[in-house]
Amino acid sequence: MDGTRPLAIDLQNLPYRTDRGAGARARIGAIVLATDHTMEAEWREMLAIDGVAFFVARIWNDAQITPDTLAALGKEIAPATRLILPNDERLDSVAFGCTSGAMVLGDEFVEREARRHRPGIPVTSPMLAGIEALKALGLRRVALLTPY
Repeated sequence: MDGTRPLAIDLQNLPYRTDRGAGARARIGAIVLATDHTMEAEWREMLAIDGVAFFVARIWNDAQITPDTLAALGKEIAPATRLILPNDERLDSVAFGCTSGAMVLGDEFVEREARRHRPGIPVTSPMLAGIEALKALGLRRVALLTPY
């Protein structure tokens, strides 16, 4: 022995400190395609903000992208929204992460389906978010270059 006394720990009264929990400022949910390998990682980096939590539910999608396979995503939106977090837990917004799917289904449809399990929650999609950002910035003439 080195002459030191053993450390006494009172297991009945361990000191602790709590924080406000995950997502104290905001809890953002996303519906991500099963074949999307980048969105979740990129959003986690982008949303690395103190007090902001990011939750994901994946939906199955066909690897072949056609108007029919994109339209088939519609039936997956409500169940995926339900899986993001239990309904008794706060969720501040939901983002549907498929630009082409939202264009085929329409933002109103995406919003309606997401709200089946989360009434009143703000819902967005890539195109809707882009349009709102352009409005907020007061931009009227925009050029877009995309690999699609």
